[in-house]
Amino acid sequence: MKLVQATCECGFQTRKARSGYHFHTWWFPVFSHTKSQLTDVELSLPEEDRMRILEHEHQLYRQLPDRSEASKKRMHEECKEFTHSVHEAFIGAMLEELQESHADSDQWTFDPPCGKVFMCPDCRKKSLELRQVDVLAYCHAECRHEYRWDDSEMHGCPRCNYRPHRFKVVSLHEDETVAATFGSCECSSTTESPSYADAYCPKCGSLPTAYRVSQKFFCGMHHERMLPYRVPSSLFFVEHSARWVENYFPNAKFWGDAAPEEDSFSGTYCPSCEADHQRWLQENAKGDA
Repeated sequence: MKLVQATCECGFQTRKARSGYHFHTWWFPVFSHTKSQLTDVELSLPEEDRMRILEHEHQLYRQLPDRSEASKKRMHEECKEFTHSVHEAFIGAMLEELQESHADSDQWTFDPPCGKVFMCPDCRKKSLELRQVDVLAYCHAECRHEYRWDDSEMHGCPRCNYRPHRFKVVSLHEDETVAATFGSCECSSTTESPSYADAYCPKCGSLPTAYRVSQKFFCGMHHERMLPYRVPSSLFFVEHSARWVENYFPNAKFWGDAAPEEDSFSGTYCPSCEADHQRWLQENAKGDA
């Protein structure tokens, strides 16, 4: 998966979109000629197909004649072939539907390649070009290597193979008066980006669960200012009840407020996430009753 954006020499640019593949998920950019907007369509392999791939891998592993490197290599090749066949069947059927739904070329361009040029709404010239967004990856403190991150399928640092967790999105028309957004992703990556609206993680393609702008913290889901609270230190030893659905309210106070005499540390929460969390707790309690 890579990030793409349509930019014009006059300074107009669209929001970023995702393009390509990463871990059973595909993204296809779509440009709207009527709105001069770039979006993307996401296709994710169904859970039953993912389980088929996992079960096939387990079965091949159990059938290994030995644990030699040669046997494991053959197993990995067979797994890749099976995964490819499952992917091909799914994406082939879904792409046919998508292409039909975007068949009106006067309104939409489905999955345009980088280098494709559109009409710019500002200067009225056909100079709005789709480009890949430049992304920098930063290796860990011991290596300190900075390098271009071209795709989420890259293994990692070309020097030490470390899988990076810190990125910076480089904007072609950067406005120095606008404060940068520092987003935190569910895959434990952080990304510096010009805007929270299209601050997709270069590693997994997700929008940030939380982000910081000028030392102010915001919820990535509701874009509300995060408020401080005291988090009980017991969270390291207790699993909260909403752990299976916490992605619906990622910045809630899952462990509640620490008592005055309790060991605690400072944290932040989103009021809307916490309200949804409390509603879920009430509904869940009614279901258990």
